[in-house]
Formats: sequence, structure tokens, C-alpha cells
Amino acid sequence: MTYVAPFVKVCTSFRNAELPRKVITHVNGTGGEGAKLSEKPDIGETELKILSLLYSGLDDASIARRLNLGHRTVQRHVQGLMTRLEAAGRVALGARAQEFGLLGRSNRGAA
Repeated sequence: MTYVAPFVKVCTSFRNAELPRKVITHVNGTGGEGAKLSEKPDIGETELKILSLLYSGLDDASIARRLNLGHRTVQRHVQGLMTRLEAAGRVALGARAQEFGLLGRSNRGAA
């Protein structure tokens, strides 16, 4: 799903700090309540790499090839990340990762 990451990049690049929260609210349907998690979730090194590559616009198969992982392994990691970050989809996952500072400049596009 390569169309997801550019949308998230546009949303998170605005100076308006409320925009990512509005995207999360819309995608998760939280009705303006915003983030449910109170602290930064514990994410492993491989998951951070997957998040970063997903955010840069790669699909699961491309991420699997780049990290020398199985396609299904990447899918499982993405599902696990969506659960832990309480994201309803990949767009929300990118927004939530950005909200928690998991996609710092050093992580973007890392491989």
C-alpha cells in the first residue's frame, strides 16, 4: 500500500500540531478524544525499521526483501504494531508512530 505513507508525510509535515491528531481522530473514530496511550510503547529494533520503511512508502513485500524477512513476518509485525499503537489502519499507524516520536529523522528510510 504505497499510497499510505505520502498521505501521512503530508499530514505530519504541517506545522499545525493538531493535524496528526485530527487524522488519528478521523481514522480511529475516537470522536476528538485523541490518543488513548499515555506513554511511548516499547517497540523493538526490527519493528522500528519496518515502521520507518512503511512510512517511507514501501509495501510489505519490498520491506521483506530489504530487511531479508519473510513477507508474512512483516505482515505480522505490522499487525502487532497496529495493535500496540491502537491504530485502526496503516494511515493511523503512521500518524500514531509520528505522535509518539517513533519516526525521528534518524529513522526515516533507514534500512
